[in-house]
Amino acid sequence: MYNELVLSSVVCYGAAEERMTKGDGKYTDPPDVWSDARTPGETQLRGLVSSLLERMERQETRLRQLERTVSDHVEDLKLKDIRIRHLERELQELKIASNPILGKVDKHLSNVSALYANPSSPRETSRNSNTSKQAPEGNSPKETPTKSIRVSPVDPSRPSAFSVSLSKNFVSHSGMIILFDDVLLDTNGNYNKGDGIYQVPSSGVYVFTWVMTGELTEWLSTELVVNGSSRGSTITNTNLGSAYDCSTGVILTSVSAGDHVFIRSVRGGTVRSVPHHSTSMFSGWRLS
Repeated sequence: MYNELVLSSVVCYGAAEERMTKGDGKYTDPPDVWSDARTPGETQLRGLVSSLLERMERQETRLRQLERTVSDHVEDLKLKDIRIRHLERELQELKIASNPILGKVDKHLSNVSALYANPSSPRETSRNSNTSKQAPEGNSPKETPTKSIRVSPVDPSRPSAFSVSLSKNFVSHSGMIILFDDVLLDTNGNYNKGDGIYQVPSSGVYVFTWVMTGELTEWLSTELVVNGSSRGSTITNTNLGSAYDCSTGVILTSVSAGDHVFIRSVRGGTVRSVPHHSTSMFSGWRLS
């Protein structure tokens, strides 16, 4: 290509010199001469530059797509980590609840093994039985409580009430507990913002209410859960995309001390919560 450009320049220069000698010493038509001489080289050069620019644009587009894909994968991994922590916490609660049963089974098996290993007469068995009946209660083994040890002594004169909210938007998935991270009120300190669970401090009739705002073009469904059992649910529908949608649930129910109460997502979606605009909240208080 470079040789062609040099040759074109030489031809053009020669043509210009010839016109100047035949005329009055001035170039008669240099624009046309230079235009005719440079057109083939410029066309090839511009084509090459245009091809390189198109390739660069395609590479940049592909890089942006890869960056978006990596960002989506990172977000999915974070959500999976949150889900894994919830599952680990639920598994721990199941282990705690099953400890008393397993303890009784182990105790029964050990008694049976001891009976077959050291057989005794009916009189000795009877005496051992009477002795065991007369043993002081303080010496009997204590069973592992089925409720969490977070329950603290409650002052009867102090009302049981709490109110929590989300300080920012929360992306939920099906079966995920909504983690309200801003504690507005908690008279007995029984709400844990780390796992989103309110532990009932004393038995009675309680009122629970929650407010959920859905993000545009999404819809989500949430439910109030007591010890894994749903007591009521709401749906927030913004599929039309015209405005945000808000739903409120109110439940009046009887609960016992140590029960776990929380809000769980039935269908995943973005729970919108913007202070002084559309705050998503969870509250409850003892009625009687």
